[in-house]
This record gives sequence, structure tokens and C-alpha cells, in this order.
Amino acid sequence: MSEKELTVGDRIRNTRKREGISQTDLAQEMGVIKQTLYKYETGIVTNIPSEKIEAAANALGVTPAYLMGWEDPDSENFTYVRHKAIHDMLDKLDPEELQLVEGILRQIVNYKYRK
Repeated sequence: MSEKELTVGDRIRNTRKREGISQTDLAQEMGVIKQTLYKYETGIVTNIPSEKIEAAANALGVTPAYLMGWEDPDSENFTYVRHKAIHDMLDKLDPEELQLVEGILRQIVNYKYRK
């Protein structure tokens, strides 16, 4: 299924899984119960309130426009939001954890450009 054919629920589910977030955790972030999130993701409920779309986007590190299918994941705004989400996560780490993350990133970049 192409990106344009995905429903809002598909985008929420796919992004949640990609980010390794459980339904329980995302539901809590959105202020709904797990069963409601399930209904959103499976298309049982398609008229998702805008504040729930916004809460899901914030929790998933994407834009509400992406979840709605109005924004391409390659757009500058989408990239900015992803970078901000990563930055926000880094801000929660202590100096030792930051050093570990930096080392992992260096290894990935070095591996990628050695080829």
C-alpha cells in the first residue's frame, strides 16, 4: 500500500510500531483507552477528534498533517518535527547516556561512509 493510500489509523499504527511504542503507552499519551486507540488504528472509528490527532502526533514525533495524509514524510516541516522529537529525547538523558548515544551515532555514520 502506498503512502497516499494509507488511512489516518494506518499512519498512527505504522508510526507507533516504527517508534516501538505500545498501544497502551500511546493511548495514555492521547488521553484515550487502549480499545479506543485500537478502533482508530483499525478504522472502526474514522472521525478522530482533532485534539487526539494532535496528541498522537506529539507522542509519535510527527506532524498532525502527516497523520492526516496532508503532508509528505519527506517535507521540510516533517523533518523538522522529527529532529525536534529526537532533540527532546536527548534532553532527557544524563551526560553518560548522551555520550553513549553519541558513540552509537558515530559508529553508524562511520560505517555508512566507509563503504
